[in-house]
Amino acid sequence: MDEDFGHINLVTGERKLDKGSWTTWDYLLMNVHQLITDFTDQNGFLIWELEDPDERMVVDGKIKIDRAEATRARMEKRHAKELERPGRYIDLKIHKFREEDDYPTHTEFFERLAQED
Repeated sequence: MDEDFGHINLVTGERKLDKGSWTTWDYLLMNVHQLITDFTDQNGFLIWELEDPDERMVVDGKIKIDRAEATRARMEKRHAKELERPGRYIDLKIHKFREEDDYPTHTEFFERLAQED
């Protein structure tokens, strides 16, 4: 998050490039971003994996529940009359089930994903 990254010599502090100019790293990141954007389908899969002529990749599916959308659907059904009034909407909030529990972390999430695979 350093705005001067790649623009100054880290030892001497001497400016190598003008502020706002792109570094080699900036171009590399942009090229990778564009490659992924151009070759990823609507489901988030890379096209060269999906269209492999040797069919080395398999797409599996699993039914999951979006708990927020499930709650919204239940509330819309239960409170249909009340929601007909102008300006009414459902405000979803998330909170811990038990106060003594820790909040889940992204590290736990990715470790669980790695174990599932």
